[in-house]
Amino acid sequence: MRILICGVAAVALSGCSWLGYTTDGYSNGNAYGGSHSGQHVSGGHYNPQVQSGQYSAGAYDSGAYQYPIAQTYPQDFDPNGPLVGNTMYSAGHDGTSHSYPAPQHSGTRHGGHKGHYAGPRENPWTVNGSIGADFTTGGGFFRGQDAAGAGYNNVSMDEAFKPGIRAELGAARSLRGNRMLTGQAFWAKSEGERVTLRNSATPVRGTFTDHESYGAELGLRQYVTMPASTSYKPYVEGRLGAAYIDDIGIEDQRAVTAPERLGRNFNFIEGGWVPTGAALIGVERPVTRNVMLGLETGIRYSGGLDGAAIPNSTALPGANQYDERWSVPVSLRGRYRF
Repeated sequence: MRILICGVAAVALSGCSWLGYTTDGYSNGNAYGGSHSGQHVSGGHYNPQVQSGQYSAGAYDSGAYQYPIAQTYPQDFDPNGPLVGNTMYSAGHDGTSHSYPAPQHSGTRHGGHKGHYAGPRENPWTVNGSIGADFTTGGGFFRGQDAAGAGYNNVSMDEAFKPGIRAELGAARSLRGNRMLTGQAFWAKSEGERVTLRNSATPVRGTFTDHESYGAELGLRQYVTMPASTSYKPYVEGRLGAAYIDDIGIEDQRAVTAPERLGRNFNFIEGGWVPTGAALIGVERPVTRNVMLGLETGIRYSGGLDGAAIPNSTALPGANQYDERWSVPVSLRGRYRF
């Protein structure tokens, strides 16, 4: 009997060693391709720590498999809800770990240790979309001081166009270091205003046609850890791209005392491609396991365009100078991971 007991004990100890799991926690091996530092918790489970963006050690026992919290992709841990940032795992009930049923034949084995499995890696790609207002804030558009006629006003971009709408649709890929590469196509439109082109005893007015554009941008987003709250994930993002702006015209350009039928319609700015750029800030919060919602604002820039050939009889040649355009977007954003 003593020989039998000793044999069983030897086999049990050998099995624990082979699994890389001991009675006081996770053994120091190379099962996850990274160092295994952290704090042992009750039941022999290991509390992993993030190590240089790589997976940390996890724990395996006969009843449950505990995935490591550390991810390659941007994340933060919310003890009262899901992980936020770029990952959307549900949080463990104790705020320290994720427990799932023991895998049978799933996962990736590392280091040749049988029975060891890497934690799950979410799809790094997400589908992104946004819609919101676009407020024109600056840029020259109508330079009356350069007009062929005398007494014309200078009209800025924000005076020539009303606040507009902007919509985006694209995709993003998670990178290490809480970063994300974004790409999106966009469409934007701002309605033209009726403005006074010349102040005189008989003012001259005209209505600009809509400012409509579409294009594409690439961006790099950096998530920021906010110790005060783990439910929200702020970020900053820079973008570069290009936009095609449609032709912009003047409608019903006439003296205010003239009948409407005498108003003139003509092209004012020739459409074309311009460079674009943006500096954005925002904040996201997970609403389900696969959906994130957020708010975003910042500053946008687009380059200048050439003026069209204006009839000399209008006394406006030289005034059509689209220098640049600055705007401030306020958008509701969403991301979805399949």
